[in-house]
Amino acid sequence: MALLHSEEYPLPTVSVILPVRDGAAYISAAVQSILCQSHRDLELIIIDDGSVDSTPGILAGFAASDPRVQVHRRPGRGLVATLNEGLEIATGEYMARMDADDVSFPHRLIRQLEHMEARPGCVLLGTGVRIFGNTISDQDVLPETENETIRFKALFQNPFFHPTVLLRSSLIKEKKLRYDPEFLHAEDYDFWVRLMGHGEVQNLPEVLLRYRRHEETVGSKYNAIQVANANKVRHRVLRTALGIVAEGTNLTLHGLIGSMDKVRCVVLRKDVRDWLNRLENQNRESGYVAPPSALIILEHYRNWLEKRDFDYLKGLLFPYLRRNELASLRSRS
Repeated sequence: MALLHSEEYPLPTVSVILPVRDGAAYISAAVQSILCQSHRDLELIIIDDGSVDSTPGILAGFAASDPRVQVHRRPGRGLVATLNEGLEIATGEYMARMDADDVSFPHRLIRQLEHMEARPGCVLLGTGVRIFGNTISDQDVLPETENETIRFKALFQNPFFHPTVLLRSSLIKEKKLRYDPEFLHAEDYDFWVRLMGHGEVQNLPEVLLRYRRHEETVGSKYNAIQVANANKVRHRVLRTALGIVAEGTNLTLHGLIGSMDKVRCVVLRKDVRDWLNRLENQNRESGYVAPPSALIILEHYRNWLEKRDFDYLKGLLFPYLRRNELASLRSRS
């Protein structure tokens, strides 16, 4: 493990990239959670993307009290441009992401660094999260942990929580990898899929970040754009990984599975079953991942589809949709 940077070791081990815009309500807790990490050899790069609330004053206080804090303030350019600016500025051996409304556990970075140091082939490492908010009970979520199951999960949905990830800076700099504005609000999903072409990807089976859910999160404010651009990622990865060109009804159906739209999937459950079977057979033929790894993900969706919960019953309550849903999907695709 690299030592605390000094004249002999001039660069920090980790650059933590934290974009913020009008984040006064939560930014102090987010910043403090990084500055209180058990691994102290870091730089915290905070890019203020045109805040008009009290965020600039709060950040100025942190910068004045801790030399590890860098604050870059400028007019708003949007999240994707801000993230890419952070990648450019970062000087650490690793890059970590952090959001302005979340809270990292004190041992988050040390646990991730230990894992990455022990596995030089791993280029991207996330963690589990504890989802919390004013209107919901705390819920721990542990994503898939192994490289091949994560790769197959990426056919359906983003397999990482963005503010948990740790990246190898050398790869990002050498390959000039950046977030793509074409995939706005799904830019991280696209980025992870492209990173998979350069090495192994994993998630630690530990909850190491408190992930806040509220009405201002991207998934709440920009759901339609996020779903549309996530479908563009799904289309690409299905084609490159399995050789399936999913368009029209098939892409819409795949998107419903990936976004876990239970009511529509129950209405279309025969089509969903057939589609999952097709993916299983195509994976076996293409050799994308080992069949047991694919089966873990496929069985997850199959069990989710058949589980008798409230959303399943809602789907059964509207059998007339079964006749009209595919026609409706075709008309929208």
